[in-house]
Amino acid sequence: MKIAICQTSPIIGDFAHNGSLVMEAIWHARSQGCALAIFPELSLMGYPPKDLLERPSFVSENLLAVERLASGVEGIQVLAGFVEPNPRARGKALMNSVGLLGGGKVMKRGGKRRLPTYDVFDEARYFEPAGESLHFELEGRRFGVTVCEDIWTEGPYDGVPSYGIDPLEDLKGRGMEVLINLSASPYTLGKGPLREAMLKDLSSRYHLPVIYCNQVGGQDELLFDGRSMVVDRAGR
Repeated sequence: MKIAICQTSPIIGDFAHNGSLVMEAIWHARSQGCALAIFPELSLMGYPPKDLLERPSFVSENLLAVERLASGVEGIQVLAGFVEPNPRARGKALMNSVGLLGGGKVMKRGGKRRLPTYDVFDEARYFEPAGESLHFELEGRRFGVTVCEDIWTEGPYDGVPSYGIDPLEDLKGRGMEVLINLSASPYTLGKGPLREAMLKDLSSRYHLPVIYCNQVGGQDELLFDGRSMVVDRAGR
């Protein structure tokens, strides 16, 4: 199976531009015979959207962008990030979600379960933790999809809190054979090697390959360094 890792550089709130970036990458991935194309966290709106999330028109346009994108996805499956309303009556109004797109529609949904509120992050202000992570089967392989903070579960990561839930354990219990992480992880000095060490540890601990897709480009004071990678089940 061929999988495309598409580390796009979105413009926050420019749904037309971001959608065209994603669709161009999908066309290229499909032309190369890829079965799956992977995009970063909140790839259709850009990260971090901050208080734009408090505008109903912004959220509505984001949902229309997902439907427009999904309607053009044929002959390949796609993982893309967006926000959607919290279906539960309690909690924050929105969830940081990821959809599996294919056959002209959104086939499955899941979301981010661990919401950071330290350093530059303030996600609990806007989002409710998702009830479960996205999981799906493609060409006989079972995939589990996490979003950024979901994989920062163990290790000497300064400032990362304990959340009381472990999405990886839940996905492993569902038979996950390949772990995918969609990220918008900003650059800080030394973070690249730290991410690599973490992904190697996860692959070795769970004995499965890890596919990591990160946003790239600048957003105001934040720099997203990409450095997407694949780590095999032996931690290489």
